[in-house]
Amino acid sequence: MFLGGLAVFGAASLIAAFAPVPAVLIAGRVLLAVGAAAMMPATLSLIRLTFEDENERAFAIGIWAAVASGGAAFGPVLGGILLEHFWWGSVFLINVPIVALAFVAALAFIPARPGNAQAHWDALSSLQIMVALIGLAYAVKEMAKREPLWWAVAVAAALGLLALVLFIRRQRRLPHPLIDLRLFGNAQFSAGVIAALCASMVMVGVELALTQRLQLVQGNPRSRRRSSSCRSRLAPLSRGR
Repeated sequence: MFLGGLAVFGAASLIAAFAPVPAVLIAGRVLLAVGAAAMMPATLSLIRLTFEDENERAFAIGIWAAVASGGAAFGPVLGGILLEHFWWGSVFLINVPIVALAFVAALAFIPARPGNAQAHWDALSSLQIMVALIGLAYAVKEMAKREPLWWAVAVAAALGLLALVLFIRRQRRLPHPLIDLRLFGNAQFSAGVIAALCASMVMVGVELALTQRLQLVQGNPRSRRRSSSCRSRLAPLSRGR
């Protein structure tokens, strides 16, 4: 799963970097999300299976968290530097050598382990949670518009909530659920999930709000120059529409 996610992520980076029209760029971004979704959860699973000693495992998870946090903090800065001095596709192209190095290292150092033959993937559960997440996310984004379509908000929210209820009911009945809801009965587990959710929301919110404030409210001249530079580099792609 990890190697497959890496391969998809690397291929999607190439597609996005050399996209001739916006539709291809959007398709590349979708594939990037698919590759990341396959790859990132597998990293923690690999750590859990590879490091059997608790102290080593804790140290490895600490390194994983530090790299993930550092990437989230330094990534936008690196992206800004690349857009300042190179063409827009460089922000995607930089992923390719990193993916190639990680792929070779994974083949060399990560042992292959057989899957659990008793556990089965439930396609209906995946469809239910996908509809739930898309519906609720669409409802939130539609509400954020200046003139939202309230009927669309209501329909999307209703579909999302219905799919979420059906998903939870199905997980409680399955012998091998995609998510073992009994875990949330553990106070430490629930507290960790809530803390991670709050941290993610705050980080993303601050990054978005800070960028908009610097450019649109304070009128930071450096931000304006970078925005103009980015627009000039993106102009050929926009004309492709």
